[in-house]
Amino acid sequence: MNKFIVSILLVAGLSGCATPARVDQMTAKKIDASKVVNESPLRNNVSLKGVSGGESTNPLWLSKVGNDDFRQALEQSLKTVMLLASDQSKGNYLLHTTLMSLDQPWVGLDLKVIATVEYSLEERATGKKVFSKVISTPFTATFSDAVLAFERLKIANEGAVRENIEKIIDELLSLNISKQQISVK
Repeated sequence: MNKFIVSILLVAGLSGCATPARVDQMTAKKIDASKVVNESPLRNNVSLKGVSGGESTNPLWLSKVGNDDFRQALEQSLKTVMLLASDQSKGNYLLHTTLMSLDQPWVGLDLKVIATVEYSLEERATGKKVFSKVISTPFTATFSDAVLAFERLKIANEGAVRENIEKIIDELLSLNISKQQISVK
């Protein structure tokens, strides 16, 4: 009888509870804005060409990261470090982003999610690829982060994507692109 009651409570606690990742929790927080050099050709010059690979959350299943939410978090993060072009149709560099996988556990007290994202940066005028990299970042949400498993999974999703965005921003800020590489129409 006790196993039956526990099973009912477990199913009731998990069903209909999955919610999508929150944009504000995926937005990069650990960014060293001092790395942004005024002379950098990327400063206020990166436009998002496309964000794909995300998946909408089914409330009856697992929390996921949708394309639109990922795009908003990436835009806000790039804007914070002054890389995002104010007019997306005029940035000299196009950033293509594909969420390749969001590896999620099925069960556990500590839930570790690994976000794998492919990034590609190209010059708008020539289509020349300037940078390309696949970045995988793990994030573990513990029982102390949230008692309910579906909430821990969402926190782990958000953390894995946030750390991935932080990593690509570090990579972009470290790029050595000279102004001569910019093609002007």
